Amino acid sequence: MNREIKILVLGSYGSGKSTIIKMMEMYSDIGFSYDYRKSWRGDVFNSMIYDMKSILGKMEFLGIDMEHQHNQIHKERLNQQPLLHKNSQMSQEMITTMDALWNDPGMHDCYQRFAGSSLSGSSAYFFESLARIADPDYIPTDLDVVRCEKRTPAVKESSTIINSITYRFFECKVCSHFMKKFKSCFENMTLIMFVADISQYDREPDEHGISPSLLDTLEIFDSFCKSKWYLESPILLILNKAALFKAKLVYSPLEKYFPDYKGGSAYDAACEYVLNRFVYLNQHDERQIYAHFVSGISDTGVYKFVTAAANDTIIQEHLRNLEKLDVSKAV
Repeated sequence: MNREIKILVLGSYGSGKSTIIKMMEMYSDIGFSYDYRKSWRGDVFNSMIYDMKSILGKMEFLGIDMEHQHNQIHKERLNQQPLLHKNSQMSQEMITTMDALWNDPGMHDCYQRFAGSSLSGSSAYFFESLARIADPDYIPTDLDVVRCEKRTPAVKESSTIINSITYRFFECKVCSHFMKKFKSCFENMTLIMFVADISQYDREPDEHGISPSLLDTLEIFDSFCKSKWYLESPILLILNKAALFKAKLVYSPLEKYFPDYKGGSAYDAACEYVLNRFVYLNQHDERQIYAHFVSGISDTGVYKFVTAAANDTIIQEHLRNLEKLDVSKAV
């Protein structure tokens, strides 16, 4: 049997593609080494700086002021803070500034309004861990690495070993010109993983693709399904951020954005509806779709799902090869 699994990972911006891959790496036979975790320290610092600047920008846009006026000084200091070099340490002054701003009720009000939007889904996690991160000897934990978000290149390859089988992930931006340009790099893929952030069902479609809605993601998936690429490669459909999706159903009705949905705030009905919207777009009967809802970063089910689907694909391919061999012998 094949001892290597090649997975092409697709999905819109912010869907969580890199996070899913890191979750697979974290639970692999190898895990994250000390040096690898250490290499993420600068990325953690810069992610926090970027997210706090984003919140301050939204506060200004909405006209939300700092409740504690002395925090205006911290606000100015934070806005003037450039991103750090990879091996830099965040200054104690900047730690104090972030702590003061994060604990201001005005910032909390703004964050609650926009949590789960263009902000990092892990903003609160890092801001509430400031005391730990402020340690001069801070080394990111496994969970820090998984939660930390950073921009990736148009194509990124990574690999890990799971159950003595090498998994090679090829993360690619889902744009037609990227796919055409790099298609030659993606020959003989075992599986196609498509990651969709279903919590963005209530976001307006974004023609620029910077903050894609669920409708935008459905269009991207439809475009891929209509292509003639990888017809023999099964699709792993990862419906990501399901916990946030469930929470939002209560105050942001799905039927407001998808009028044909009739299930109200019932989570199971909403999941079934969204899944069917994706599955319907696959018009190739020969292409298998494996689907899985991922609630969040602590969801170990995605690891079990991907490995089980990969094992099933290998077995099915092996059986087809045996059938071909039997036919050839019969002839």
